[in-house]
Amino acid sequence: MSLYSILKKLILSFHYYLFTISFLSAKNDKKYSNRLDFDDYVAAKLRKQNEYKRKIPSVSVIYRVKNGSEYIEASILSISGLASQIIVVDNNSTDNTRDIVERLSNQLADVCSIQLYSYDKNLAIAGEGYKDQVAKGDGSLAEFYNFSFSLGDCDYLMKVDAHYIFSAYGVDILQKQIAKNYDGVVFRGLEFFGKWMSNELFLYKRSLGLKYCDGELYEQLMWDKSTVRVKTIIKPLYLHVKRLSYVKNLYNTKKAIYVKYNK
Repeated sequence: MSLYSILKKLILSFHYYLFTISFLSAKNDKKYSNRLDFDDYVAAKLRKQNEYKRKIPSVSVIYRVKNGSEYIEASILSISGLASQIIVVDNNSTDNTRDIVERLSNQLADVCSIQLYSYDKNLAIAGEGYKDQVAKGDGSLAEFYNFSFSLGDCDYLMKVDAHYIFSAYGVDILQKQIAKNYDGVVFRGLEFFGKWMSNELFLYKRSLGLKYCDGELYEQLMWDKSTVRVKTIIKPLYLHVKRLSYVKNLYNTKKAIYVKYNK
């Protein structure tokens, strides 16, 4: 076996090890082998998270979404234990995203506040050619993000996409960092089909007044690493599932992302 093959195997093994410890709780495998016992454990876990968030600084979770009906309910449920407020800014969805959010705002009334807003501009799609799209008149993602984040009024603001599913472990980790009063938390997730997501400052204090600006390929949050006190989490805290929906359009002549966003 070549050195390259050995290194690749070691890296993949470490990759899947991190995935396992981030989304499973091995210490409970034996203790809660009975399914009903595990149900009780999960219910107690969720209550504990919701009660603890009332003792630490509050978090506004900010969603910017278009046609997110496949995943947004699971995403909101997964992060509700951290959020005091969930802001959903809908960008001209043609599916039932808005209906789902409105229903959840009633069902989760005792857990967190959920507020639904609209943003009607036709937005550019991130990726190659993004800056050219904006120059030709498509809406800026940075402007969209800055509008969306201006709606949050909690101590911390947190960027979450409708296709992020957070682990219970991830919520625990984020609550611990908030309790330590960091200015922000940098973390990442895992893409369902195997790609590492990039490290980002997803969670930060509203008082910092941070803003997004447009880059060549997408929007970027501007912050000074020398002055903002952050905690970086190595283990993945969420699973990115957007590309699961691409199976619906395997033989469409358009790219799947353009079909999803009606472009």
